[in-house]
Parts: sequence; C-alpha cells; structure tokens
Amino acid sequence: MRDEPYVAALPPRRENSRREAATYRGLQDIVGCAERLVASTDWQGQILLGQDGSLRLSTNAGHAIELAPRSLDVASSPSYVWARDVGTDAACFEVPSPAEVGSQAVLEALCGSEADVMVFVPARHDGPIDAIALTSPPRFYRSSGRSWTTQCVHVAQSRCWVLRIVCPLTEISLDDIASRLRQHRYLHVADQDIADTALLCEFMADVGWPDLWFPQVVVFSAHICGTGRSSNAVVWAAATPACIALYLCDAIGALAHPGQQKTEVARALHQALERVRSAHR
Repeated sequence: MRDEPYVAALPPRRENSRREAATYRGLQDIVGCAERLVASTDWQGQILLGQDGSLRLSTNAGHAIELAPRSLDVASSPSYVWARDVGTDAACFEVPSPAEVGSQAVLEALCGSEADVMVFVPARHDGPIDAIALTSPPRFYRSSGRSWTTQCVHVAQSRCWVLRIVCPLTEISLDDIASRLRQHRYLHVADQDIADTALLCEFMADVGWPDLWFPQVVVFSAHICGTGRSSNAVVWAAATPACIALYLCDAIGALAHPGQQKTEVARALHQALERVRSAHR
C-alpha cells in the first residue's frame, strides 16, 4: 500500500459525488508523492493543496507560485491539470496529465518533432466493463517546437495509463533509441520487453516501487518499423498520476535555486528518486 499522503483529507464539495471524492483523493496522492520527493532534497519546499483544487508551491526563502486548477479529473482527460493563470506566462507553469508527461518525455528523448499517440486510460468505477470506449475525439498538442495528436481510449483495467507513441525518425538504430530514452530524467527504461501490464507491475515492484505508484514514465517496449527515411520508432510506455509529481518537484527546485542550471535541479531530483525507491526495497 502507498504511504499516507502528507496533505489532510479534504471533503468533496458535493456529498453524494463519488467521482469528485475520488478526484480529490487522487490529487492528494500526487501532492503526497511530490512532498516525499522534495523532502529527500535540500530544497525546503512545501506544496499546499486547496479545497478548490488549487496549488501553492513555496520555499522557505519566500518564493512561491500559485497554480489554478485547469482540469482536475486526472483519470479521464489527457489535458492540463494545473496552470498559473497570469497573462502570457501561464504556459510556463502548466502541469500536464500523465498522458502528456509521457508523450512529451518520449518526444524530447527521441528528439522527434511530431508523433501519433494512443492513450489507454484505466477505467474507473463507472468505466466500461469488458469493453473499450472512445471517450473523446483526437486532440492536437504543440509544445517546445514539437507536436503530437492524442487519442484517448478507456479500457477495462485499472493498473496504469498505457501509451503507444509512433514517432517518425530517419536513419536511427534501436540501440540509439534505447540510449536516448535512458538519458531522460522522467523515463525509466525496462531492461527487457514486457508483454502485459501485470508483468510490468511485477517489474516495477522488483525495482523499488512495490505500491505500483511509480513516478517515472516506464518504457517497456521500443521497436523500429520501416527502413531509412520511412522508419518509425514505436514506443510503448506506462505512467501513473504520480509522474505529475515530477513536474511539481521541478517547479520547487527552480524556486529553491532560481539561478541554478536545469541540469543541477534534474540531478537533485534523480538522486531523490533513487533515495525514495531504495527505501521501498
């Protein structure tokens, strides 16, 4: 079982809404995961979750960011969860959902400019039974010079989000793909192809996440289809809402050390991940 989050339980705004209550519990889990990671650094940061779903990220040095809720239903929509709603700077502080964390991380690692993404979203208590549901039309995203189209599908499983990412790449080997993926701080590359999510969860428990609430996006299969200029990298990855905590930790690190290189913040976060994972083994 996961450790209890640091944030006190919050009542749902409507007593009879099971979905809303589950949503707030999910947000508390994300914040609790981020708090545990931040506590393993020297950043001295705090993350406060408001009853309306808003976030306040702050440090002992007095720096703070207020984040407004954008789409708090993390379990159903591949969109942005929180954003700083202040003029044109808001995009710099958007906190994406697990689907977008995984898509962006894989594209960044592969240096790809575009991709087609299929997202298999875990079904909730009111989700499909023995069925697949296309719950929304495809969505187009653009960020940092990269663009991708995401189709969200609800499936009758509850372990994690599963992403299939197809990215056109020319003149690249499978070893190059694996090397690039391993270098990204948000990604954990399995040392073998994994055929199903049950085996994936066993693998994650073995490497230090027995509660199956792994913060990194796990790449469990990667292949190349085609040759030369007609080749595509096909990557399968899995994510839980805990990967959103990495974005919050990055923001805390930037607040704690505003003049520090991003690589230094990334190194501190990687060390925190290793410490927390080692404590779970």
